[in-house]
Amino acid sequence: MIPAHWRAPLLSPFPTIAQTQVLKTIFAPDTEAREAFRTWRGALDLHAPFDSEVFRLLPLLYLWLAEHGIDDDLMPRLKGVYRHAFARNIWLLRETGPPVAALERAGIPTLMLKGAPLALVSYSKRGARPMADLDVAVPTQRLAEAVRVLESAGWTSPRLNRGATSISHAAPFRNARGGEFDLHWHFLPETSGKPIEARFWETARPLDLDGIPTRMLDPALALVHALVHGLRSNPAPPVRWVADALTIVRRTQDLQWSAVVAFGRAAQLTQRLRLGLAFLAQRFDAPIPPRILDELATSRPGLMERVETAAVLFETRGLVGNAIAKPVIVLTDYMRQADESGLRRVPGFIQYVRRRFAVNAGLEDS
Repeated sequence: MIPAHWRAPLLSPFPTIAQTQVLKTIFAPDTEAREAFRTWRGALDLHAPFDSEVFRLLPLLYLWLAEHGIDDDLMPRLKGVYRHAFARNIWLLRETGPPVAALERAGIPTLMLKGAPLALVSYSKRGARPMADLDVAVPTQRLAEAVRVLESAGWTSPRLNRGATSISHAAPFRNARGGEFDLHWHFLPETSGKPIEARFWETARPLDLDGIPTRMLDPALALVHALVHGLRSNPAPPVRWVADALTIVRRTQDLQWSAVVAFGRAAQLTQRLRLGLAFLAQRFDAPIPPRILDELATSRPGLMERVETAAVLFETRGLVGNAIAKPVIVLTDYMRQADESGLRRVPGFIQYVRRRFAVNAGLEDS
């Protein structure tokens, strides 16, 4: 049975009814996909505010309609959306290529996350997966050196200081031409500073970034990254995690499911991985091996993981949900990073909250 919160459109981070209809059109079998499109199209009001997450799915929708020869009045608009995404992605790849090349020339390994490897490898077309920016990871211990290299190449980050690096996992970098990418020194907030992060690097695969050699995540850990990043508190839940995860699962021939389970257990993320994979299997008939769901279900999550999952999954977009969930998320973020134990965590948590407030408020903490 599908949990009740999967059916509630106001609870993040699962898709709303309209978002589900578009996702079904793209990923469901032909008959079901056509019915989902007719239902969504019939209820679409072009004069009403447009759902930004649905908008990000429109390039994929355009490709599906074109492939199936469906003629609709929306096609010219959808074609324009696709072309814009294609042009934007090409520009981002060209703009971000030089700083990645500079880092590699300096001997600093780089690894592309999220949109770029998905657009270049997983999806069939470069415009299928819109990107607002690119995400580049470097080893944590090489962060200071990486920042110097980027600054020498004309890239700066207004929010990067000692306070930010100690409580966050990434920061935006920009150049004078308006280019932007996110530099990651940790892969996920949930794995920041933990030995488990080494697995991302150890299993990474080569990636050709338009002639620049770099790396991308192994498909199993790319799936983990998509699920954990998507199933997290966000003012505007990025339901494109569903499209990304389905694409990885359906187009990867050698996906190592055992690595997904092993990482989930080691990182204390089995609950979120199980819920995400079960959602994909039940709602979109994703080919998730039942034994994998069983293995994740039999793992015994600790108190921190259970509290964290509840706060992440059941946070509403309203005031009450935020008032309850946000402090819990801050607490679990601290618990995942803290080296202290017992009562010594109390002053550590107070200091963490102060530092986080200062960084979020734009105050210097150097």
